[in-house]
Amino acid sequence: MRTFITLIIVITIVIITYWFQMGIKQQFETDPEISSHFPDYFMENFTITRMNAQGLPQYTLRAKKMLHYDDDGSAEIEQPFLTFNQVGSTITVQAKRAQYLKDKNVIYLHEDVIVFRTTKPEKNELSIHTDYLKINTQSRMAETDQIAKITTHFAKFNTVGLVFDGLQGSFKLMSQVKGIYEKPR
Repeated sequence: MRTFITLIIVITIVIITYWFQMGIKQQFETDPEISSHFPDYFMENFTITRMNAQGLPQYTLRAKKMLHYDDDGSAEIEQPFLTFNQVGSTITVQAKRAQYLKDKNVIYLHEDVIVFRTTKPEKNELSIHTDYLKINTQSRMAETDQIAKITTHFAKFNTVGLVFDGLQGSFKLMSQVKGIYEKPR
């Protein structure tokens, strides 16, 4: 009798396990987004440096966490902090989260995005605050269609949308621009 009860328990466990396994397998087969967009690796508390053709650092990315997806080469990043190095100045960018598309060399930054350019002899310090920013890491062009607050030593501007050229140090304000400019003394 004990053998019979043990056999029934084992068969029941096998049937339940098979049923769960088939349900999970069916879910992955019916939802292609789940089966194809799955992280293949992750990193925590890391730093990545991209070098230019001359072997000098082009930009550095530090972050709390990154999930990489092999199906499209994208990555989701928590608390990214980017540093773009160029002759005479440094531009830093930080946000709460970001998405990186490797094939397009584009980083999409979201939530509390802050851009800061250090002082160069011929330029003022610059800070930009917004909730969304798209950066092309090759051309160093950044743009947003959201509200942005721009601050320098002599000016404060609010705008909806902007295009920032990190190499030239110039920006184009798109619409609803309001601000104060004080002539330097």
